[in-house]
Amino acid sequence: MKATRMTVFAAGLAALLLGPRMASAEEGNQENEQAEEEEMRRPTQQPEAMPPAQRQGQEVEITPPPGAMAMPAEEEEEEPGLTPFGLGFAIGGGVADFADNDMDDLTDVGGTYDARLIVGTRLPVSLEAAYVGSAQDIEALGLDEDALLVSNGVEGIARLNLGNLTGTPMVNPFIFAGAGWTRYNVVNEDFNTSSVADEDDTFVVPVGVGISGSYRGLILDARASWRSVFNEDLVAPPAGSTEDINLHHWNATARIGFQF
Repeated sequence: MKATRMTVFAAGLAALLLGPRMASAEEGNQENEQAEEEEMRRPTQQPEAMPPAQRQGQEVEITPPPGAMAMPAEEEEEEPGLTPFGLGFAIGGGVADFADNDMDDLTDVGGTYDARLIVGTRLPVSLEAAYVGSAQDIEALGLDEDALLVSNGVEGIARLNLGNLTGTPMVNPFIFAGAGWTRYNVVNEDFNTSSVADEDDTFVVPVGVGISGSYRGLILDARASWRSVFNEDLVAPPAGSTEDINLHHWNATARIGFQF
């Protein structure tokens, strides 16, 4: 009996001493299990893959997405010709008539023609050297009815190209002025007892406006000009008149050519 009581007493004492520790251990196990379950529920985050160049310790240039940086558009350059300033040659023709009433009564509207060398077709200011000619019927008392008044001359002009100044050389308005020499001759006559001289040398000052266009070396040109004529003695003034008959005249012309 004494042995049995001692055994029961020892078991109770052990339960009293070890019970709180066992309960604490069970609570810790439950907390660990809950933490593991929460960890398993979280999505697994994969590590970012590094580019091969970064793995090898090289610098990587990052290209911005399209539209992030606006690149300036490349300007189209005009095809250069044989010369950077532009060299052109053109021929053409048109109509011409005298402004003086007395001279207009003696002549009909005539044809005019020219050939021009142009230096500086691509510049704001260009220079022209030209041959200029004309032909028209002339009628006067004592002059053969088949007679013609013909002129031949040379001139140089300076031209201000407004299109080249504003950056639109394909359509190029311009103004010009210059000076030249012209000889007038009466030809195709069998007799001449009129007040019209057989020939006359004159000094000419042409001024005018025009417009030109160019495309792949081809140039087109139209212009209107006024030509003041000095030192003229072609027609003697009527008897009793002190005013000379002047040879001032206007021209309207067009031409075609090439620039190099």
